Amino acid sequence: MNSFKISLSFLIVLFFAISSSNAQSYTVTSPGKSISVQIGEGEQLHYSVTFAGRTVIDKSALGFSFKNEPDMQKDLHIIESIPSSHHEIWSPIVKSKHAQITDSYNELTLVAKEKSGKFRQMDIIFRVYDDGVAFRYKLYRSERIGNRQLTKELTSFNIPGNPDAWVVEYLGGKYISSQEEEFMQRKLDDVTDKTIAGLPFLIKHADDCWMAITEAELDNYAGFYIGTNGQKNQLTTKLSPLPGEDEQGVKVRFADDIQTPWRVIMIGNTPGILIESEIIQNLNPPCVIADSSWIKPGMSAWDHWWTGDVKMEMPVIKEFIDFASTMGWPYMLVDWQWYGPFNKPEADICKEALQLNMPEILSYAKSKNVRIWLWLYSSDLNRNDAYKKAFPLYKEWGVAGVKIDFMNRDDQEMVNWYHDIVRCAAENRLMVDFHGAYKPDGIIRTWPNLVTREGVMATEHYKLSNRMSPEHNVKLAYTRMLAGGMDYTPGGFNNVTAEAFKKQSPSLVANTRAAELAKFVIYESPYTVVADHPRFILGQPGADFLKIVPTVWDNIKFLGGSPTEYVAIAKQSGNNWFIGALNNSVEKEITLETGFLSAGKYTVEIWADAKDAGKNPKNIARTTRIIEAGKPLKVKLAKAGGYVAVIKPQEIKPQFVNTSVEFQTSDTLLANLYVAAERAIKANIKISQGKPLLTEGGSYGVNEGQNYGYDRGSIGGIYLETQPVAGELYAKRDILTALNNIRIFIDCQRTDGRLPGAIYIYADKNPGPAYNWLQGFYFAYPALNLFYWNKKSDKEYLRTLYKAIKAYDDFLWKYRDSDGNGCLESWSVWDTAEDNSTRFAGTKLYGGGYGKDTPPQDPVYPIESLDLMGYSHDARTILARISVLLGNGLEKEWTEKAKSVRDKIRDYLWDEQRGAAFDRDCNNKVMPALNHINLQAMYFGTFSQEMADRFVKEHLLSPEEFWTPMPLPSIAVNDPAFKNVPTNDWSGQPQGLSYERAIRGLENYGYLSELAVLGEKLIHCYGSQNNRFTQQIDPFTGLISSLADKRTDYTPAIISSLEYIARLYGIHVQFDEIYWGALGRGEHDTSYTQHWDGNSYKVSSKSGETTGSINGKEIFHVTNGVRVITDWKGKASKIINIKGETLNVKYRINGKKKAIELQPNQIHQL
Repeated sequence: MNSFKISLSFLIVLFFAISSSNAQSYTVTSPGKSISVQIGEGEQLHYSVTFAGRTVIDKSALGFSFKNEPDMQKDLHIIESIPSSHHEIWSPIVKSKHAQITDSYNELTLVAKEKSGKFRQMDIIFRVYDDGVAFRYKLYRSERIGNRQLTKELTSFNIPGNPDAWVVEYLGGKYISSQEEEFMQRKLDDVTDKTIAGLPFLIKHADDCWMAITEAELDNYAGFYIGTNGQKNQLTTKLSPLPGEDEQGVKVRFADDIQTPWRVIMIGNTPGILIESEIIQNLNPPCVIADSSWIKPGMSAWDHWWTGDVKMEMPVIKEFIDFASTMGWPYMLVDWQWYGPFNKPEADICKEALQLNMPEILSYAKSKNVRIWLWLYSSDLNRNDAYKKAFPLYKEWGVAGVKIDFMNRDDQEMVNWYHDIVRCAAENRLMVDFHGAYKPDGIIRTWPNLVTREGVMATEHYKLSNRMSPEHNVKLAYTRMLAGGMDYTPGGFNNVTAEAFKKQSPSLVANTRAAELAKFVIYESPYTVVADHPRFILGQPGADFLKIVPTVWDNIKFLGGSPTEYVAIAKQSGNNWFIGALNNSVEKEITLETGFLSAGKYTVEIWADAKDAGKNPKNIARTTRIIEAGKPLKVKLAKAGGYVAVIKPQEIKPQFVNTSVEFQTSDTLLANLYVAAERAIKANIKISQGKPLLTEGGSYGVNEGQNYGYDRGSIGGIYLETQPVAGELYAKRDILTALNNIRIFIDCQRTDGRLPGAIYIYADKNPGPAYNWLQGFYFAYPALNLFYWNKKSDKEYLRTLYKAIKAYDDFLWKYRDSDGNGCLESWSVWDTAEDNSTRFAGTKLYGGGYGKDTPPQDPVYPIESLDLMGYSHDARTILARISVLLGNGLEKEWTEKAKSVRDKIRDYLWDEQRGAAFDRDCNNKVMPALNHINLQAMYFGTFSQEMADRFVKEHLLSPEEFWTPMPLPSIAVNDPAFKNVPTNDWSGQPQGLSYERAIRGLENYGYLSELAVLGEKLIHCYGSQNNRFTQQIDPFTGLISSLADKRTDYTPAIISSLEYIARLYGIHVQFDEIYWGALGRGEHDTSYTQHWDGNSYKVSSKSGETTGSINGKEIFHVTNGVRVITDWKGKASKIINIKGETLNVKYRINGKKKAIELQPNQIHQL
């Protein structure tokens, strides 16, 4: 993709150069165009931010003050601007909110240099996302100056108006703090130059405009706070001073180049956008731990909170280990005093207290399938670098992690100490939980062993004060939690009203039991420590929920609320969704929308406030109900109340008894094949998230003669290369399943438009979408035809389909034309849906571009791909058709775009001398293998009639090439690259998938007689060999491949068999037309009935003649050997000879009789 980036950068540089020349300003905009940043020079460097046309940050300063150096702010001008764009999907090691995270932004790096004086230089890097803005500085070392000392960062945030803000100040405005205070709602002008406000700093500009300021990737720098410069709403950056320095002193020292943390401005039209955002993790470097498999988040029992006095005794520790084991939790945290007196010179963190026996604790925990975490006081850990001795010892003991407490600083030295600790912990396979800690900054992406941290006023404070209000708990979701995970330690089960609350032992909690459960869903903490004693939890209402609630998540959806009212969030884990809602002190009823659910019915298990929970907070209403996706949930929240629910797709067993198709024949071979195919295809329908899906079926058992030993069904799900087509053809039997096979791909479409190549639905295949390869060639047409199968009744589906197809086409042209020559590219053989095909003989880099969004660097790849070009032509043709149906006026535009692709194929990939199309490598060299991809181009309608005629007549029907006894090998049998081996590598053997695709390919160009021959050969092959539906067939013998017969329920082979029966002897819907197969089967009778749209369409063949009827009323009677085409009401328009020989056809249609002669494939218009 290098050439793409270069050309894009050239255009952007040109744009910015013009802007700079005329207005001394630069602009960078988010991918979705809603957020824009303007940077200017003027008297001083400044920036501003707009969102949806609204200014959210007015002209604001940039720069620095130093000790023994002039300020860097006013004497600067931009000498270079470097734009770029980035898009990637990455999977976090620890899934705090999402299993897959989109990182998509536009970036602008500005190089600023002083106009005079020391001519110092710095870089400012801006990134603009669809959910926020980030910028950072790069400062350079100076040989003249030596060690540089930064005293002030001059970054400001000039907020227009006087909006509401949620402000947290720590310990009376000091930098030494555990960051455990309440976020208070204030007017912004309440913030003064004396304020030292912590982060995140939430601002509400309007009901539809929310913003939060925080930082990301804090490394070798000082922590960031907010105050003002004395001017109203001119928020300024305050940095934590180094030890021994005051607020005017040195904050950061550096001798080498240094990058500041990212200054992050999260922006959205709802506060939920901020809650769902992954901008902070995106701004951090990828994971640096080579093997992170040992990092396993989970729940933990805890021996500390429930009482004021920790009883560090063996029976107590074992009691909590038993508790964790009973609840199914993987961890137990042994808190302070386990090594005796702490924070003292004599403290020894490598030796347990006298009354304890650490080997016995560890052995007992292991016997209960529980691992131990250990608490440590930071000074004991740091004294003489004790951690360097302790961590290897803990690894030897088998300790899972360490909770490190009482740092209470975020100056540069302490920040670097955090990094040293996390790095050493990772080297010794220890997870980390920091208490007495500063806010998160996204480091969990880089060091995922740092699974949580405190830095929050949380459950501990129920023991210390009366400040833990339900309002505070609601606000945390909108403020502190925006920065990342927080070790709130929920789970207090001694629930009382606010009036009854008091500080005591055992500790109380002033909210309802349901609210306490909701904290486990709402609050983010991959390592979740449960506060209370087992005697207060076991056997109590809500304990069952604590056994099932996860600590990591695949997805998150904000369902409603505000910082002053309530918060409701849904989080996904596997197939299930967990909902949590927390209320303030005013009871209310809320509505939770369920539009995030896929279509279908769901079981909802509910733990809600009981009717009397306002007075008896421990009481829970435990219910179960059934809902339809999209139907709202009405929820009543008590004061200080809450709600949790687990939404599970119903266990649906597909009903196959009442099929929409009936087929009978006196031909035993055909009858048995049909029954076997029906049985096999039904077995390939699996339930995922409550929806029936037609999976690919079969098992990959062989490759080059080697048995991989996979079990049947190990394919694991549905593939974009096969299942949309299979689903559309299966629509004859079950339209719901067919639609699911389309909708699931749309549901999993990435924000950049890329469709998944596969969606795994079996647990052993890592359930979920996989985007590693494209294979999206067979999506647009079957998706649209289902609109017709569905009686053209769902315009919303049509609009969704239009958006999805367009987005995928846009994706291909954005990323897969890296050299800009107007031809789409494959970046690995898996992109072609032909694993290791000899179509690419001599190519060594099979997977160099596998799963990438940038092209491989290879002598052959990227390959100019006939597959992708064909798909784009088909997609654009379908978009033109949909435009007509939607009336959006874009039919002509899409038709012209489709033509441009078709013309490129003709001019660039078509070889006029050889009468076929070929891929080209990255050197513009033709890749000479003659393969069936030309037939796929026909499936897409990409060739002109003349081109298709040449390929079919000169190659496909040539016995020396494709038309072997069993036709359609994946590569011409006379091609030097052809290998007749029964493997799953497309080396040459005919594939069931090729037969499935050939149907439309041949129909597009009128080769129906050839279609009939193909169908008869396929039916005979499978029907005469015990009805085994394998992927490969030997082209020379017509027998199932010897090593491929392990795979006997391959969906494309099954669906092809059923579909050739439908096309030759039955009924098929093609947009507004119905195809009636009247081929006949010699002396055997056939009868095919399609029940659809409340009608029965029947075609019966007997004694050489075929009759078609709708609801028992004859619509045609015709001599066998033809196809009749009608509209939905049965009005006939064409008769086509599909027999392959000259026919004398007699027909009776609409009461009129006639006799005609038809040549093979000849069309008679009625």
